[in-house]
Amino acid sequence: MIYTMNVSETLSNQMYPDMFDKTEFMITTVFEKPIRIFAYDTYQFSDYDKYVVETFDKNKKLKNKEEQFPLDLQKAFEAGKDMIKN
Repeated sequence: MIYTMNVSETLSNQMYPDMFDKTEFMITTVFEKPIRIFAYDTYQFSDYDKYVVETFDKNKKLKNKEEQFPLDLQKAFEAGKDMIKN
């Protein structure tokens, strides 16, 4: 698992897939092809009201946590099941 914090979604969409594509050949010569799961705009705090963070919209973060994050977790769960099978 590779976890990277503080990377914008735009940068992630443009740079990371390309970077992983370029290094994938080297990785797959030793290991199996990696499973990629990208989760963006994740929740940093359990209670945004306790912090002053002007760069985040807490309502947008909460909406993403409630709607998108469960889908990302399901993808990770399925990837884990696939890894165990293999």
